[in-house]
Amino acid sequence: MSATPGISAWARRARRSFLLAAAVIATGVAVAALPAALLPAAKDLPGWTLDDGPKVVAGDGLFELIDGGADLFLEYGFKEVTASHWINDKGGTLQVEVYHMADDAAAYGIFSAMKSAGGPGAGVGQDSQLNDYYLLFWQGSFFVGLTSSTPSPELPRLLRGAAQALAARLDGPGRVPALVGALPAKDRTQVHYFRGRIALSNIQALDAGLIPAFTEGVCSSGPAGRTFVLQLASAERAEAALAGVAKTVGANGRYRAVQSGREACAFTDAAARGFSYVREGALLRLTIVEGKGSPVGTGGP
Repeated sequence: MSATPGISAWARRARRSFLLAAAVIATGVAVAALPAALLPAAKDLPGWTLDDGPKVVAGDGLFELIDGGADLFLEYGFKEVTASHWINDKGGTLQVEVYHMADDAAAYGIFSAMKSAGGPGAGVGQDSQLNDYYLLFWQGSFFVGLTSSTPSPELPRLLRGAAQALAARLDGPGRVPALVGALPAKDRTQVHYFRGRIALSNIQALDAGLIPAFTEGVCSSGPAGRTFVLQLASAERAEAALAGVAKTVGANGRYRAVQSGREACAFTDAAARGFSYVREGALLRLTIVEGKGSPVGTGGP
């Protein structure tokens, strides 16, 4: 099933990692040259002082900065992160992290993985989300998080102003992954883009045999259920994968097949969830209908 609703992956990560991140900045892990564009200017954070850093953490050094979340960033494609720690005279703390990802799609993907469902936008970058104590946005090949351990009434405006100043200095705009266009247009308000099974498992837990090897994928939720579109290496691989899913279902007593063929298959499980697969060239479209008992396929965008 999906992660706990209402709590973003970034919020869960922030709870575990805030003090650890500050300690890494203080000690310095894999320090590299710092582009000025990746550091908030003092005028962008009135009333706040740079306490430590900034530091640039690259490669596997990310494991020292993030407690339990580095694998996800590396799966999408991670280059380096510039992190700085700020304080104010009221005892408040603020962490600013600017992640340079491998490409635009990686930045889009990690943002889609970290934001919460239905959270308000902030009008920053190409897409953003503002919470009581953090702001996230992506732009070009960058993903940015500003997180405070001390929420206050004035904090959201401060975060928005600092984020807008950072966004103005970053390259962009970037390209949204083309695969997003394969989702139904009406269901593109809450999209997840993934490049591996770590990100996929954060969206929904599924038996490994139901998800073939893929190069990238997208997911959205709508009135008809949850839709996944998987990009496979070729149409031949997609056809073979569909046959493999049908074989898995046939050999597993947990599922009951209701349709089987070279271009589509459908089945239900013991929880009365309906699953349908449709092959479209090198794409596999999977629709999951919770508790309906009969698979419902979806059309194109």
